[in-house]
Amino acid sequence: MFFKVLFNSIKKWWRNINLSIVSSLVSSINPFFLILLFYSNLLISLKFEPILKYPIEVVSFYLFFISIQSFFPTTFAITTLQKKIIEKDHLSYKEFFSGFWRLLARYILPWLGLTFFFAIAVLLIIWTGGFYFQFIENIFLKIFIMLFVLFIFSIFIMSQYVFFPLYIYEEDKIKVSNALKFAMEIALRNVHLLIPFFLIDILLFSIFVLVPYFNFFIASIFYFGFTNFVRLYLYYEIIRKYTSQKKYATTSYSKVGNVPSPWLDLLKSKKDLLNR
Repeated sequence: MFFKVLFNSIKKWWRNINLSIVSSLVSSINPFFLILLFYSNLLISLKFEPILKYPIEVVSFYLFFISIQSFFPTTFAITTLQKKIIEKDHLSYKEFFSGFWRLLARYILPWLGLTFFFAIAVLLIIWTGGFYFQFIENIFLKIFIMLFVLFIFSIFIMSQYVFFPLYIYEEDKIKVSNALKFAMEIALRNVHLLIPFFLIDILLFSIFVLVPYFNFFIASIFYFGFTNFVRLYLYYEIIRKYTSQKKYATTSYSKVGNVPSPWLDLLKSKKDLLNR
């Protein structure tokens, strides 16, 4: 699965490299992403000294912004358009930009609200972990708290690999809360499958934002344009995994975005499905 998803993502990115770069640039019009880039440049200019002096604060800063950057309306709208690039293979610039403005007008208010909600939730988790970390003296308990907070954020970030494609394909048929619930359950049951993509995501992001001088340019033209394809193709493979049994292995079940959605019906009604 891992190599298949990477191969399909690279192939699609390369075949549509012009729109992939444009997608990434437009996705980068995201205050959380831009703050991360400017902060990374600050760390580079200070020769990473703040990491040595304030490691917890620096890690918390990155965790906060990495966790919520994909919820911003511009980034989410572009993910929706990249789904169309996969389906149609060739999308004109006119279709791309007209679709983007239409989607942005549709998503900007609800997804700003959703971004704000998750930002508050993430801040509360960071604050709670920092509070106990500061006042507990036992070094083993401190390590446990730090690892537990990192685990929560890892699961939350990995669940986004399922959440965004699921909601994009099933938007008219599922609530955000249910999509997030299904995504987190799938992520928890498939940690072994998602960890390689999570590590590659973190590695790519770290390389792109921490490379001196050209990090803004490199990250802006590559990061979102490629990683969104990875998420979408990973979602396809997860559907195939859960619909591979004979009673589910039909074109209608394994194809995403059908109306009505047999895949979504399986998630809602088949208790044994997610136990695979």
